[in-house]
Amino acid sequence: MTQKIGIIGTGGITEAHLEALTGLPEVQICAIAGRNQSRAAKLAATYLPQQLIHFYESYESMLLKERLDAVFVTLTPQLHGDMEVALAQSVPAVFIEKPMANRLEPALQARAAFKKAGTIVATGYMMRWQPGVPAAEASLREAAEVPVTLNGCWINPMPGVSWWRRQALSGGQFVEQCTHIVDTAMALAGPITEVYAMAARGFVQDVPDYDIDDALAVTVRTGSGGVGTFLTGCYQAPGQTGRVGLDLSSATRQFSFSGWSADLWLREGDQPARQIAGLGREAVFRLEDEAFLQAAATGDPSGLRSDYDSGLQTLAVTLAAVQSARENRPVRLTELL
Repeated sequence: MTQKIGIIGTGGITEAHLEALTGLPEVQICAIAGRNQSRAAKLAATYLPQQLIHFYESYESMLLKERLDAVFVTLTPQLHGDMEVALAQSVPAVFIEKPMANRLEPALQARAAFKKAGTIVATGYMMRWQPGVPAAEASLREAAEVPVTLNGCWINPMPGVSWWRRQALSGGQFVEQCTHIVDTAMALAGPITEVYAMAARGFVQDVPDYDIDDALAVTVRTGSGGVGTFLTGCYQAPGQTGRVGLDLSSATRQFSFSGWSADLWLREGDQPARQIAGLGREAVFRLEDEAFLQAAATGDPSGLRSDYDSGLQTLAVTLAAVQSARENRPVRLTELL
C-alpha cells in the first residue's frame, strides 16, 4: 500500500530528505507546507517533477485538507510545540528533525501529546545510522564495558542562515549542531546525568543580530560514572575547515569518530586499529527515512534508533549546558526531566 507523506518545512534539511525519499517504492509525497511557497515549488520541481504536489502555507491547512500516513517536520527549533499536538491528533507517524525544540516546555508538551495518541515518532539524529555507531555498540557489548572517558568537538565557521545566530531561534550551537555529537556519545556511553559549562563571548564581532555563545566548554558525568568534555564553537572565519569528532575509551576499547560522516577508527585490546568508513549524505538519510517509513507502515517502532524520548534526553543535556553557563553552576538532569 502506498504511504502518503507530507512535509512541513522548506529549508536545506528538507532537501536531504527529499533526495532520500525520491524513488522509494510505495511512497508518495503529496503535500508540502511552508511559508516560502516559491521555495516549496522549487523543491517539488527539482525532486518530484512527475508528482502532483499540494502546497500549503501552514501545517494547519495541510492537516485540514490531507489524509496523511506520515509527516516529516524539518522546521527551525523555535517553531515546535502546538504543531506536534496537532500532528498527534491527525497523523499516526511523525519524523522530527533535530533539535525538536529550543526549550524544554514545548518538547514535553509534544511528548505528552504523542504518548496519549500512540504516535510513532522518530527524531533526526542521523549519526546513529552511520555504520561505526552500531559497530562501537557491538564492541562494547562484547567486552562488557562502558566508556570511562569521552571527548566531543564541533567547531566550524558560522552557518549563513540568519535564524541560526539568534539564541531565541536556534538555541545556540550546542543545541543546534553539537547535539549530534552529544547524542552519539549518549548512544555509546549511556545517559548524561550532570553538566557544567563555561561560555566564551566577544570573539565574533560585526555580525548583525548575533547573540549566541562564540564557544562553549562542557564537562559531563554519565550515569555509569564516566566523565567527559565537549567543545563547540562558531568563531572560525569563513573558509576554515573546522573540526567535528568524538573520542571514547573504555578499559580495552578506543573509538575515534571524525567528521559529519562519523568515520570510525576502532582499537580493540592489542589488535591493530581498524577503520569503518561512514556513509554519504543521501545513503545515511535513506537508511534513517526507510526505517521510519517501515515503522509507520507496520506500527512497530523497534527498528528506530532515535525515538522521541531519546531525542528529548539529548535535548535536555544541551539545554542543561546552556543553563549551566548562564548560571555558573553544575546542572543535574533531574532538575529538568
